[in-house]
Amino acid sequence: MKKFIFALILMVTFSALTLASEPTQKNNDFFPLEDVKPGMKAIGKTIFAGGQTEEFEVEILGKFPSIVGHPGRSLIIMRLKSPQTDRSGVFAGMSGSPVFINGKLLGAIAYAFPLSKEPIGAITPIEDMVSIFENKEKTEHGNSQGMSFQELALASQSLKSGFLQSSSSFNSLSPVPIGDQAIASVPALAPFMGQSLMPIATPLSISGIDPSVFSYFANYFQPLGFQPVLASGSSSMGPMEKATEDTLTPGKTVGVELVRGDLAIAAFGTVTWRDKEKIYAFGHPFFAPGGIGGTVLPMTEGSVVTVVPSIANSFKLSKSEKLVGSMVQDRATGIYGQLGIMPKLIPIKVNVTTSRGKEQSYKMELVSDSFLTPLLVQFSTLNAILSTERSLGDLSINLESKIKLKAQSDITFGNSFSQGAAYFAASLYTGYPISVLYSSGFPIEVESVEVTVKATDKRASGTLTAISVDKSEIKRGEKLILQAFARNEKGETYTERIPVTIPSDAPLGKVNLTVGDGTVMAGLEQRVLINANPKDLKALINSVNNLPRNDRLYVRLHYSDTGAIVNNQALPSLPPSMMATLESSRSTSSYIALPIATLLTQEIPPTNFLINGQQTISIKVIQ
Repeated sequence: MKKFIFALILMVTFSALTLASEPTQKNNDFFPLEDVKPGMKAIGKTIFAGGQTEEFEVEILGKFPSIVGHPGRSLIIMRLKSPQTDRSGVFAGMSGSPVFINGKLLGAIAYAFPLSKEPIGAITPIEDMVSIFENKEKTEHGNSQGMSFQELALASQSLKSGFLQSSSSFNSLSPVPIGDQAIASVPALAPFMGQSLMPIATPLSISGIDPSVFSYFANYFQPLGFQPVLASGSSSMGPMEKATEDTLTPGKTVGVELVRGDLAIAAFGTVTWRDKEKIYAFGHPFFAPGGIGGTVLPMTEGSVVTVVPSIANSFKLSKSEKLVGSMVQDRATGIYGQLGIMPKLIPIKVNVTTSRGKEQSYKMELVSDSFLTPLLVQFSTLNAILSTERSLGDLSINLESKIKLKAQSDITFGNSFSQGAAYFAASLYTGYPISVLYSSGFPIEVESVEVTVKATDKRASGTLTAISVDKSEIKRGEKLILQAFARNEKGETYTERIPVTIPSDAPLGKVNLTVGDGTVMAGLEQRVLINANPKDLKALINSVNNLPRNDRLYVRLHYSDTGAIVNNQALPSLPPSMMATLESSRSTSSYIALPIATLLTQEIPPTNFLINGQQTISIKVIQ
């Protein structure tokens, strides 16, 4: 009896191990990749106009196994055959169009040759599209980033002539080169020797946009695989609607919204397969080169106005319909969405008062994403300003912003801009604090953003020309009067009397009084004023709320010192032996040298024009 039980246990264990070692059972609705042969006839589905799918012929030219740079992945080379595709070729918005052989799903049309005379492209196998999403990844917040007050201040003043460049890892498409290996596998590719298959561009429909802003946005998003298209109208900010059996079935147009409301930005592709509430589409990443992972974006039904033929790149002109779910994953072989899941959207309101006194408000909803949100806030602000205010001539802009966070105090920040393209500098400025929040590593939930812009029909800037004090020697705890002198572009002078109290712990001897604008003070700041690596979100919020501004001056009382920051702690006035130890190669401590020590910093009330420059004067502290 014991032998029988033992044998039974062995048999059950062996069976369990055998089952565990077997690959996942193939879906009978899918056409096996290994059965694909050149010359096979297939049927594709997509929408050419309206909301109903149409069929077209597809000829299989062969399989291209082991894509360069993508081990284990294959593509199926195909040629389209239909009156519509003969006219337009493989067009933007066709990404994800399902291809069937004998009624079974083969994959998604996803790649094409740029400027090709023939509608030849490639299909991403459906098995690759599904398998990449089978292992659900847990999204976790990273470690908090060191962001000092100095870094925040410098970032806020470094307004370059471009959008916030937070997309360094998303800067190019992923081509599939056609070399000897490809031609050996698919002889029909011989005419394309030396060229590359490229992911089909994704039409990015933008409406409610000022034409002068469109070029900025287009230049930024084209390298990411999008084909920006100027459209008209706006999109609804209504609630999500319940899906039906006909919602986003294979071949239908799917929209992925980035902004909706008075400004609308949505990308469009085609559904490859629907499995109950699961939606698979595109056949290539939403964002080049390899997707942005687990970002949740609004997923809508879409309709097609028409397919616009173009020598450069034909495209679907589409528009969003009702919101039905969310895109929850963006990976190398496509996007994965779920019906019935409401995405997190951030309400943003931009209030603009023009130089002629006209008031206008714009309301939108943006996606919540560390990469996209700062950029879209900048873009929304720039579009609101230029849709209401002129862009040429003398102009000054005052900007105030408020960010509401869940379970945290509000973030309020602002600045004034006058020189150069003030409207552009102002829009850039709105994105920096939001970028800092998302990149900090702390868990945050932005509840709303409100931006208030007031334009003035003049340039208002000037220069700090001199400072003076009423006494050159002073005791600890006593007060002196500091005077700052500035001159604006019209020659008008500005004088400010500033009382400064000498701290009771000030060292005896020479100390310096420096008056300067926000940029200057950020550059002079050599020690971290607020935690180099904030201990919590509250400390980071405090840092953002204290960013220096362009429309006021700052006073700093400081003296030369030998000190350092060690493990995020400021250690002023260190003895030479301690500094030598820190500088020694035997020391493993990470430190930042402190050439000066600051005794006090105070802010001067704002003026009626922006003041640039710096002045320093020395005084003597006596007993």
